[in-house]
Amino acid sequence: EVPAAQVSGFLYTENGDYIPAAAVTVTAPDDAFEATVISTDTGFAVEDMPTCGIYEFTPVKNTNHGNGVTTADLVVIRRHILGLQAMASPYKIIAADANNSGSVTTADLVEIRKLILNITAEFPDNSSWRFVDAAYTFPNPGNPWAEEFPESILTSALQADMSDVNFVALKTGDVNDTVNPNELYNDGEERTDGEPFVFSIDDEMLNAGGQHTVRFKSSDMSETEGFQFTVNYDTEYLDFVQMRGGSLPDFGVQNFYVMPQAGAITVSWNSDEEFNPEAELFNVTFRAKKGVKKICEVLTVNSRYTRAEAYTRSADGEFKDMAVRFNCMNGPILVHNKFEVYQNIPNPVSAETQIGFYLPRAGAVLITLTDAAGRTLLTREGNYAEGMNNLTLSRSDIRTSGTVYYTVETEHGAVTKAMIVAE
Repeated sequence: EVPAAQVSGFLYTENGDYIPAAAVTVTAPDDAFEATVISTDTGFAVEDMPTCGIYEFTPVKNTNHGNGVTTADLVVIRRHILGLQAMASPYKIIAADANNSGSVTTADLVEIRKLILNITAEFPDNSSWRFVDAAYTFPNPGNPWAEEFPESILTSALQADMSDVNFVALKTGDVNDTVNPNELYNDGEERTDGEPFVFSIDDEMLNAGGQHTVRFKSSDMSETEGFQFTVNYDTEYLDFVQMRGGSLPDFGVQNFYVMPQAGAITVSWNSDEEFNPEAELFNVTFRAKKGVKKICEVLTVNSRYTRAEAYTRSADGEFKDMAVRFNCMNGPILVHNKFEVYQNIPNPVSAETQIGFYLPRAGAVLITLTDAAGRTLLTREGNYAEGMNNLTLSRSDIRTSGTVYYTVETEHGAVTKAMIVAE
């Protein structure tokens, strides 16, 4: 009987963070052995491997492409492309090659921005994670494609246990080490510094049937090199018409994405070019379906889809949180991390639907569904994280058809909205 051995190793980033939930596949050239194990934060191990065999180890992890990918990465990659500040690490350069072309170009910026804006959910020509043999030395760190780098490890004939099958992991699109290895993209980590970046908007009453152009300005732009955020608007009161650039260099359709059913616009912009920071940055025009309410009551800026943050021009690129100052007749109102409940998607409901809500801080939430007669159909209670949260319900959970009301109750207040449930 051929003796058996155990082979183990680690998957870790340049910073030493271990990568769980990667599938490590082991094959033998003669197909005499094949196995797949899932890595944990203590590495991986394959047991009962016949000795004398030659084996190839290949890790794969292709989930949550957006994990750790923000406009801050575009700032770093743009500096690298322009020769202003080169990325010293070969792993970062590989991570910047979003389209897997073997080079870092403006085409990579395009692919990364599409992901940030939620236009795409993954990189079409690349995997979420790449893994390089940790024992490999790049002959030219400034050009990691000078020769083909190994993304698998081929052992010599196995004689005894091995414990050094190690890989360096890199997250595609993340070049500033903001990835969360445990896959929780909205992990609630505080990474912003000091006072928030503030947009200034002139408030006004809605005029039913009329168009309203919301003009975004800021006194914080002189030290800002980029930002990203989500504009949320109440679809009961507003329809999107158009978005136009102002003084921002290179601001156009490539910098925003409109989701009319969700009442959301994702925005991502960065540039190192000079411009007038005091002028109107960009504007959004809406058509009012109803009157009665003011702009400040039907429009917010937060992290519902694209995380709201700005980046300074400093060498270390500080992160800034975001707020909106509405200039009202009775004085300015500063809105920062507001509790919000969004229209369920899809609506009407046929198979399943998702109720989204935004919490300014973590806490208990009670969600109640009632029918038109006020009878309770369903309740869900739990503790939810700071930021964007979603509750997914199936058609069978709701147990009725027609108009159904859902109420989200928190320490910040309660909001009720209606959904339509198909027969």
